[in-house]
Amino acid sequence: MNYVYIHDSPIGKMTMASGGTSLTGLWFDGQKYYAQTLSKSYEEKLLPIFEDTISWLDTYFGGEIPDFMPELNLQSTPFRKAVWDILLIILLICLCRH
Repeated sequence: MNYVYIHDSPIGKMTMASGGTSLTGLWFDGQKYYAQTLSKSYEEKLLPIFEDTISWLDTYFGGEIPDFMPELNLQSTPFRKAVWDILLIILLICLCRH
C-alpha cells in the first residue's frame, strides 16, 4: 500500500509519499513532475515517517539545521538518483560545517 500526506509548509503545500516506513516522494503542489512516481492507488494517512519528515522540515524552515534525516527510499531514474546523491553530499557537508 502507498500512502500520502499533505503538509502546509511555510513556502507552500507539500505532498509526501511513502510505502509505509520510508519517504518515497516529496513534492511542492503544482511543481513540474508533481507526484510522477506516485502510484494511482494510495491512502492519505499520517504515518511516523511523515511526522519525522514534518519535524525535519519545520526545523529547517525554522532556521536551524536538523540533526537527523528521515529514512529515504528514492524511486526515480538513475540520473535523478545521482542528482539526489550529490544533493545529500552537499547537505552532509553543510551539516558538518556547523
